[in-house]
Amino acid sequence: VMFVMASVCLLFNQPQTWEQAKKLMNAEFLGKLEDYDKDSLDEKMKVKLRANYINSPKFQPEVVESVSKAAKSLCAWVRALFDYSEVAKEVAPKRAKVKESMTKLAQMNEALSAKKAELREVQDKLAQLKAKYDASVSKKAKIESEIEATRVKLDRAEKLLSGLSDEYQRWTQTVKDLTASRSTLLGDALIATGYVTYLGPFTSEYRKQLSAQWVKYISKKQIPVKTEGEFSLDATLGNPIQVRAWRLAGLPSDALSTANAIIATRSRRWCLMIDPQKQANRWVKNLWKERGIRIVKPHDVTLMRTMENGVRVGVPVLLENAGETFDPALTPILGKNLTKNGTRLTMRIGDQDVDYSEDFSLHITTTLPNPHYTPEISIATTIINFTVTPAGLDEQLLAETVRIERPELEAQRDSLIVQAAKDADDTSKVEDDILKLLSSVTGSILDNETVTQALDKSKEIAGEIKKRVQETKETTALINSARNQYRDVSRRGSLIYFV
Repeated sequence: VMFVMASVCLLFNQPQTWEQAKKLMNAEFLGKLEDYDKDSLDEKMKVKLRANYINSPKFQPEVVESVSKAAKSLCAWVRALFDYSEVAKEVAPKRAKVKESMTKLAQMNEALSAKKAELREVQDKLAQLKAKYDASVSKKAKIESEIEATRVKLDRAEKLLSGLSDEYQRWTQTVKDLTASRSTLLGDALIATGYVTYLGPFTSEYRKQLSAQWVKYISKKQIPVKTEGEFSLDATLGNPIQVRAWRLAGLPSDALSTANAIIATRSRRWCLMIDPQKQANRWVKNLWKERGIRIVKPHDVTLMRTMENGVRVGVPVLLENAGETFDPALTPILGKNLTKNGTRLTMRIGDQDVDYSEDFSLHITTTLPNPHYTPEISIATTIINFTVTPAGLDEQLLAETVRIERPELEAQRDSLIVQAAKDADDTSKVEDDILKLLSSVTGSILDNETVTQALDKSKEIAGEIKKRVQETKETTALINSARNQYRDVSRRGSLIYFV
């Protein structure tokens, strides 16, 4: 025990005596052992420990344990300090390097932190610059978009000005034409109404005389009416496409026949056609062929049954070869004696009420050249004189001669009529579309591309139509000139027929 305590006294730099050892083992002894600075052993002390104690066989915990267990622990403590010192001797340079490395690491971390702070500052500046750049790019894109939108609007404005300028010229001319037509509308309608109502039975020359007298009389009464040239029913109520369809159905091509067809289709009364040459008969049959027209004669036993079926079903009926008198049973049909029962229209035929169809139409033709009808028949029907006149036959023979000798001219003439009507319809439709678009535009008109496209289309169509109108005038002049080459043939044919 004294041997072990001597080593402990050596470590505490105390005399290696038992008295000193006892003084050392006071109440603070264990605390001193726990707080002992293990790194305070120097080489001089380690040499003494090695020489006097560590290398001694007696200084082994197992040996000391046989004497005192407390001394064994102190022996192990001394040896542990010595072993630690030996190990620390070898580790010291490494610790120095570690310490140096840690110092450098701290310096590098400090430098890194500074660089990170600088980097963060640069990144913040970069973010600010990027935000400014993005804002500039966005502003640039917005400006470019506004420039493009302005360019588009400018282009549309130019197109609108150009298109509306052309439309203005056309509309101004249309307004002038409509104003002129409107100013004489009342007089023209009055003459046309009188023509349809009263002039059907008369010849072409007499119609011209009467209509001229009416125009003169109406003008004296200060009713506006067209006074240039002679009155033309075709110009007032005619439709070129419809007239062409009539001619394809067999209507003669002279002006009288055209006027007669207008009377037949415009009159509210059934038409009684004086038709010695059966031209009207042929025309009516062809015109209503697709509707399944029924054809009867005055003495047919099926006359009244055909009439009843026609009235009920709405099928056209042609009563041909009529005389100067009619079966009294036809009186309700001729006079359109209708009765309204609720929503139904009925007609009393014989002893029964027959449902009346609005699609029913009655056409009457007679081959008598100069018939005399009672006032009742004249009032109930519209009498139309289809008798061929020398001038009318002249025009018919001319058209027929040209159709045979120069079929391309008649085909071209028909084509011009159809194209002119189509052009008028297209122009009207485009103008209606433009007016509708202009009236429905909300906001800036320059933002509406549909209006610009419509004006472009209108301008294009107007240009084509203007070109075709000029071509039509030239072609019509050539056609009329070519037709007139056969005028002698038609005149001689008419003369031979009437002589």
